[in-house]
Amino acid sequence: MRTGQQKSRVNPITGKVKPWQMSRLVHHCGLIAAAAHTLLFRSWDIACYDLLGDFGTVHFEGQRRGCHINFIGANGLLLIPEASSGCMCPFPILCTVAFKERSLNREWGTYSCFGAPKPVKRLSVNLGAPGDRRSKDGTLWLAYPRPFSGRLSLPLDVKISFLPGMGYSRKNEDLMELAGSLRAGLRPQSVLD
Repeated sequence: MRTGQQKSRVNPITGKVKPWQMSRLVHHCGLIAAAAHTLLFRSWDIACYDLLGDFGTVHFEGQRRGCHINFIGANGLLLIPEASSGCMCPFPILCTVAFKERSLNREWGTYSCFGAPKPVKRLSVNLGAPGDRRSKDGTLWLAYPRPFSGRLSLPLDVKISFLPGMGYSRKNEDLMELAGSLRAGLRPQSVLD
């Protein structure tokens, strides 16, 4: 933003350098607020983009920010005062929200990338995951089925079939015993947890 130059990044599937982009997946009135390593905005609900992790748009569902900028970063906190008075958008929770940094990462994003995901150079798929996430080595693991399809989100046209009685299963890693290397590999560091 300081130089005005187009930022680019490597497409995680094709390996080609493409213009950087992010997706505000659904209704998105209001402006984008920025901190040193995070973009904060409305994408139907409260949403953010971790610029360091670069794994997609993350949503905090059930609550919306105001129609104008009402994100306040202060002393390690993110404050979002209630600012939707008079808005006609139907949201169940009208309240002020405060976030503080934490070491345990539970963020799952929806990655977006410019252009077709072909030819495939490398593809890492996390079957049944609630969203996209990067591992410690920087590999972007894409969720399938995709957490959101449409407007700028990275599509995956993968055909999956299951044996009778089989399907996706999701478990909370905090409630499971996992081998140390796998548990450590699924927790990328993030600016805003």
